[in-house]
Amino acid sequence: MTKFKRNAQSQPKHGKPSVSGASKAPIAPPIRRPGWTGPSYIQKRAKQTPATVKDTSLTEQIQSLSVKYHQLILDTIRTTFPAVDEFSTLIPVLRAVREALEQKDYCTAFGTEDFLEAYTIRWSPSRALTCANVLAWICDEMREAEWVHRFLHNDGQKPSKIVCIGRGGSDLLACVALLKHCHQGKLDEITCLESSSPATAPVTTSHRDLDNTDSAIVDLSLIDRHDWSGIVTKLQRTLTHPPTLSKYASAKAHASNTSAIPSHVLNLAVNQFDILESGSTHLRAMIGPNPALITLFFSLYEFYSVSISKTTAFLLRLTSAAPRGSLLLIVDSLGADAALPDSNKQGEEKKYPLDWLLYRALLTPKSSPHGSTDSEEEQPAWAKLIKDGHEKEYKLPAALSFPGSLENTRLQVHLLERL
Repeated sequence: MTKFKRNAQSQPKHGKPSVSGASKAPIAPPIRRPGWTGPSYIQKRAKQTPATVKDTSLTEQIQSLSVKYHQLILDTIRTTFPAVDEFSTLIPVLRAVREALEQKDYCTAFGTEDFLEAYTIRWSPSRALTCANVLAWICDEMREAEWVHRFLHNDGQKPSKIVCIGRGGSDLLACVALLKHCHQGKLDEITCLESSSPATAPVTTSHRDLDNTDSAIVDLSLIDRHDWSGIVTKLQRTLTHPPTLSKYASAKAHASNTSAIPSHVLNLAVNQFDILESGSTHLRAMIGPNPALITLFFSLYEFYSVSISKTTAFLLRLTSAAPRGSLLLIVDSLGADAALPDSNKQGEEKKYPLDWLLYRALLTPKSSPHGSTDSEEEQPAWAKLIKDGHEKEYKLPAALSFPGSLENTRLQVHLLERL
């Protein structure tokens, strides 16, 4: 029988402990756990740093027009069209007009007197307020421009010319507000002279002053292919006649009750024809031989949506017809892009920004004629008076009172002077 060796049977099962006596490190988990890459596994995306948000804030349009002239525009619409006080009853007509505008069916949207009146009640107030404030801002900031200088220093001998291509009603209201903004003192003087009888007229009143009261300050031409004559006539009557007072009104109220403007200070002409189809001769006759203010208020995008080529040709005819010193003012909705079918991609459209199309037509210099060897190019026919900050937001004053719908306007403004 062999001898029992106690030392051999009492050895540690897992080997000798380490000499240092330190505890064992934990066993590393398996690289791939069961089910870790199975059907229920959802891989977590790595955290990404958020992209820098581009600053899309717009330049706020300076409030140049006083609140009382804002309110004059709204009161004129409310007095002319009492249906604005029952705005809810106009919803079906407004819906039909909006659908026609969204489909770019302008003949339907402006085809009837009811639709024109509904459009004037719903959309003209905000646009008239916006355009009137832009006009007032231009006359305050661009005093060195030739047309602005002539308009501000009008002595009653020759009226300042304004040609508005677009919406008749809102254009008229904007121009009247500009007239009040720049010539309120002269209008008050004319009203005072007209209200006084010859027997009570001041002795200091000269014959020339009396003659000037019969002179127009503004010669305004409204042009559109749709018939705005009915709407414009109603608005003009409201502007040139004192408002109706209650039979219980005081004598002081009757004495101070005057029209917004004297009837003769504004020569108004409403012209109905398609500006895209008009010739240079007709356009030159509309503008006249002297510097003029030519406006396209929320209408240039409509022209481009009809035909980019026809609109470009119209702008070139306008360039040849506009006298030196004339101003071209374009106010339109922000983000208005004209679309054309893309020749490279079937069934897709290619969009062109309105300002890119505008400046490409008006500011592109022409090469020297007759194959001249002179490397210099002719200078553009127009000069930009607003270098940057075309994109603006106009916030309406909070104190306005109107039963209809009003909203702030995001717009783009472009102003050029004929060289």
